[in-house]
Amino acid sequence: GRGMGCLQGPGGRLLGGVAVSSAWSREALLVEGECLMGAFGTKLSDAMAKDTLGGPSPGGAVREGGHVGMCAGVGLEICASVASSSSSSSWAGGWAAGYLGVRAALLLGGVLNWIQRQTNLYPRTRGLRSMCFLHSDAIKVYAAIGSARGALHASAGAGPEAEAGRRAMERVLAASEKLVEDLTGYVLSRIVEAGEPILTTLKGDWTSAGIGDAPGEYMRRLIDELVSPAIECIGLGDKSSGEILMPKVVSTVIDALLDHLQKTRARISVQGAERLKGDLDHLREWVRTSPTVPAAHRNAMLSGPVFVRLENVMQLLLAPRLAADAVSASPLPDAQEWVARRSRKKRALFC
Repeated sequence: GRGMGCLQGPGGRLLGGVAVSSAWSREALLVEGECLMGAFGTKLSDAMAKDTLGGPSPGGAVREGGHVGMCAGVGLEICASVASSSSSSSWAGGWAAGYLGVRAALLLGGVLNWIQRQTNLYPRTRGLRSMCFLHSDAIKVYAAIGSARGALHASAGAGPEAEAGRRAMERVLAASEKLVEDLTGYVLSRIVEAGEPILTTLKGDWTSAGIGDAPGEYMRRLIDELVSPAIECIGLGDKSSGEILMPKVVSTVIDALLDHLQKTRARISVQGAERLKGDLDHLREWVRTSPTVPAAHRNAMLSGPVFVRLENVMQLLLAPRLAADAVSASPLPDAQEWVARRSRKKRALFC
């Protein structure tokens, strides 16, 4: 039987070894198209069945994630090449592009559903590592759909088949974009969840100074047990996935720490604020110097809205004396809550 390997020739622009042309009958196109899409579907099903997202396979070997996204990309590239092998002005070109677009959209809809279902397995049989690989798969699928949509649109002519193909690819592209957005939020929320047991070890009293320049134990644990493994795992996936997730990992951890201090109504003196600043400076230095962090992502990981928030919070906490107009001038929407965190036993609230 034929498979995706039968599609060979200059640029991969052949369908079953024969260039698509207007001389073909609709029946011949349908047979060849079914052969291609059947092979595409089989490859995708096999990838989804065997992809362990970084976990051990039944045979004991470890397979990294990304097989599903890679398979989707290869299949869509072949579909686009087949469609573009014919003239867009011929009925065969419009029919082939429309048919392949509709069928590919149906197959990719199944892939998106598979990716979404994997989140239901966390944390029973899927860990945080698997969720990072899953995000990489979603990014690969989204990119492949976008590329194939452009190629299919360019090659398709007029007619109802071509228009149906365009609409189908637009719908699946929008769905894949939404999935990437949702999955990004999901992975980050799981990172926050994983960090909660570490943050709960923090005492609410921040009225004493730290020990020398050493970071707090909680910060060492956040880096060693959460940030570093997450960055390393994300780095094994798709480059685009890393560009999205890596900067958000650090900002999410900082946001979680600040939110924890508010939620627990921590009492923070000047010495405690200096200790907190030292802990966060240690995190920044780790990002700048750790070999785990790709150099290309460091600037993005050390910038963003969370660092503006952090700077404004530290201005309120570090001041030995805090004037009322300094509070009203703060851009923080929760400035009064941070003023309430200042320990009254160690300093004056207002001059």
